[in-house]
Amino acid sequence: MLLSELILENFSVYGEVQHLDLSPKDSSHPIVLVGGLNGAGKTSLLTAIRLVLFGKRLVHLDPKITSYSAFLKKLINDPSIGESRVTLSFATYSQGVKDTYKVTRSWKEASGGRIAEKFVAHKNGKHDSVISSTWEEFIDSFIPVSIANLFFFDGEAVADMASKEGAQLLLKTGVEALLGINLLNRLQEDLSSLIYKKSQETADSEVKERLETLDNVLKQQQIEINDLKAEKKSIEKTLAAKEKELAKAEGEFKTSGAELFSHRKGIEEDLGYAQQELEVISAELRELAAGTLPLALIGNLIADTQKQEKCEQDAIKAKAVLEVLEERDQTFLEIVNKKAPSAYDELSKLLQADRTSRSDTAATEIILDMSEEGSSLLQHLPQRIEHEQKQAASLKSKYEQWNEKKDSLERKLSMIPPEESVAESIRKRDEAKQALSIAIDQMASIERKIAELEGSHKFKTAEKKRFLEKQAIEDAEQLVHDRVIKYAGIARNRVGEFGDAVLNKSVSHLEELILESTNLLLRKKGFITSVKINTDNYELVLRGHNERHIPLTSLSAGERQLVIISILWGLGRASGRPLPIIVDTPLGRLDSIHRNLLVEYYFPNVSHQTILLSTDTEIVGEAKEKLSEFIGASYTLQHDIKRHKTQITNGYFS
Repeated sequence: MLLSELILENFSVYGEVQHLDLSPKDSSHPIVLVGGLNGAGKTSLLTAIRLVLFGKRLVHLDPKITSYSAFLKKLINDPSIGESRVTLSFATYSQGVKDTYKVTRSWKEASGGRIAEKFVAHKNGKHDSVISSTWEEFIDSFIPVSIANLFFFDGEAVADMASKEGAQLLLKTGVEALLGINLLNRLQEDLSSLIYKKSQETADSEVKERLETLDNVLKQQQIEINDLKAEKKSIEKTLAAKEKELAKAEGEFKTSGAELFSHRKGIEEDLGYAQQELEVISAELRELAAGTLPLALIGNLIADTQKQEKCEQDAIKAKAVLEVLEERDQTFLEIVNKKAPSAYDELSKLLQADRTSRSDTAATEIILDMSEEGSSLLQHLPQRIEHEQKQAASLKSKYEQWNEKKDSLERKLSMIPPEESVAESIRKRDEAKQALSIAIDQMASIERKIAELEGSHKFKTAEKKRFLEKQAIEDAEQLVHDRVIKYAGIARNRVGEFGDAVLNKSVSHLEELILESTNLLLRKKGFITSVKINTDNYELVLRGHNERHIPLTSLSAGERQLVIISILWGLGRASGRPLPIIVDTPLGRLDSIHRNLLVEYYFPNVSHQTILLSTDTEIVGEAKEKLSEFIGASYTLQHDIKRHKTQITNGYFS
């Protein structure tokens, strides 16, 4: 399945008609990146795709949706325009044959507040009335609603599932949906109900009394569960209100300058450090100024001095040479006069001219008369001056940078309001935080009570089931309806055995896929060596070196989230369905290390088409750079707050 185009009309924050091309560029660029600030409509895109595909069955995917009609009504951007409409185009491939589909779901508010909904499907450019009327069965052949959350999910929800219980629930839901175990369980329940009804018809008073007692307990527990869930909804509203109050208090906290006040100590520490650095640099500059650096001001004089010193050295050497030459030339001319008198005059003139040229050099006045050590110092003085000039320039640059930072910190410090002016904002924020914390504790308490009561209800249901099974065995031959009860019991047992066989056969393959995904994402060689799924309760058991048990709770929060991603990845691969992946808030509450692991190993490889709906703080910087070679298309959701409308533009936050 390959999504190609999404069209939104009068939908949620998309007031005007918006087109979004979801097609990946090619197999090497499977990622479509959509960026938007909070409230710009990222989650609305995910909702639109889910809605157009699954319609009223969306309530099975999102427990927050209690009324489908109310949900549709809320998604209408402007009721005065009329219809809201979502259109999705996609393609499927079967044995090399490509089919294209275009489906449109539209709705509007009719008289009396009633919602009127329509659905139309086109195949290969032609309206198909059969597909339109049997859409639920048709779409389930590609992506059953029971497994949709394995492919279309919210990254923030991954953090909420990152616990032992969350992993169990995910595995239970995913495995049972993929293998059809949920249908087999439903069949077992229906058979148990049949046995119960038939047993009730002829059961003696003691059996009826026992069953009645169990039924009364189960009914009472269900009433209590419903009451607690109603109370939970009330607490959810309180929690939402407290979150808004905290958001408002946080806003006042920022606008009053209290946030800046809370950073005062850090700013003062940074300012002190900047002043220390300036003092150190100043001391180093003074030390340079006390050395040879000031001589850089008389560079010409130093050059002249070097020239004079060289002339003096040449003169000293010339004087020493002249004395030797005079003795040599005298001896040489005497020999020439005896051996070759005719050459005497010419050689005498030549030697005299040479001595005369050297005598001019030797006549140079000795002014500096430097020692060998002084001459060496003078020779290397320019290089030393140049070196100290570079040091001074570097120190000057550092001084300017630190001085600029000091000025900035001083300005920030001067902007910090006095404590008394922000005390009220701080108090309000702290009170709002405390109130929210109380509401969160209340929510945790009520959820714990619901879980305990549902556990007890499940236990009593199992007790009733066991009692019925016992009665079915004991009384089957004596009851008028014994054949029905007997064979219903046999069928129920066979269904259970078949379900267990299917589960055991498929779980080992799923374990291998989850292990492979986990090791790929965690990138810790040999850290997790085996993954087992307890088919009784769907508990995930991780083991490391030497079969050491690794509790999920012993992992960091980021590692637990990656394990949940690995389960989703493994379940998706186990389904054998080439489906697109859509992730809202893809990096959720992950830290930078675990974000990089998802960016490098998960998003480029998880599907032939991966659509990421990101905020401006998730896929940025290094993460965006690493993903860039796999991104085939990118868009930004530009939201106009005044008009409450979002436009889709090309480019990622461009």
